[in-house]
Amino acid sequence: MSLCKNHHWAFDKVLFSISDDYKIIVSNNFQEESPNSKPMKEFNDNQLWLLA
Repeated sequence: MSLCKNHHWAFDKVLFSISDDYKIIVSNNFQEESPNSKPMKEFNDNQLWLLA
């Protein structure tokens, strides 16, 4: 999985993870300010698509 440096850092800090059924899990402790983009918490429970 390819991530930008900010999301890679957040993943390493376990601020979000991926479930066994490939859904995004965002930590309740995740705090952010994102005035110009979609907040990470809005991705919680979204399904990832795997492409071959």
